[in-house]
Amino acid sequence: MAGRRRDVEPQRPSWILDFLGRQIRRYRELEGMTQTEAASEAHISNKHFSAIESGTKPPARDLVQVIDHAFNARGALVALRDEMNEPPGSEWFEHVLELEAGASSLRQYAVQVIPGLLQTGDYARAVLSTGLARRPQGWMEQKLEEHLNRQNIIQREDPPELSFILDECALIRRPQNRGLMTEQMEHLLKVGALPHVTIQVAPLDMGLHTMLDGPITIMGFDEGDECVYLEPFGQGFVAYDPVTRTDAERRFDRLKAAALSPTDTAEWIRATMETL
Repeated sequence: MAGRRRDVEPQRPSWILDFLGRQIRRYRELEGMTQTEAASEAHISNKHFSAIESGTKPPARDLVQVIDHAFNARGALVALRDEMNEPPGSEWFEHVLELEAGASSLRQYAVQVIPGLLQTGDYARAVLSTGLARRPQGWMEQKLEEHLNRQNIIQREDPPELSFILDECALIRRPQNRGLMTEQMEHLLKVGALPHVTIQVAPLDMGLHTMLDGPITIMGFDEGDECVYLEPFGQGFVAYDPVTRTDAERRFDRLKAAALSPTDTAEWIRATMETL
């Protein structure tokens, strides 16, 4: 796997807020100050300072400048605070794609949309078009090319074992173009028939289940531990710690056992196509 591993590779800002708090505490202790003394130096309450150190209250930049100076941090704390407020770039997802390409197995649960590895080009275009941000010229074509390149792992000579659980929500939330969705459903049937691919639907009438926290991807490797990719709004992170991995595996396996079988899923998809 590319890159050095850590137990968790989170994205800003929440992780950096926690890290900033820990670093403020570290510099305070190096200066031999108590929290009360440090709060007095920064002209804030002890409760406020404690919340900053615990990562539960984001500090203003001018306050971090005062703290940085008081603790002789030489700009390190200010730089961390500035990093916290930078928007996340695409580097985190590029790393996820590197991991995905090197995986020997992928288990993925999708709830809102059909996952990228299973999307047709037209469906992917429809999903990408829902964003409200203004994009530079050529952005759509670049993303679609990346999308198609990403799917090469399915057809390569040594493909990973792929197991997908699609929440029914991902299949009933459709683009306005009904023909587009018919094509997408047919593509699911085609890919699902491959010997190394399993596609299952988790129907709404099964009720509450173990994966309600949201989409997740569990990646396995011939050499090394598994990792878990979690994707909250607009960003994501990769976790390697055994607690997260074990919890994700157990939840996924329970949902897999409760979801429609691959055969029943194919029948469900065909029946749904008749209603489009």
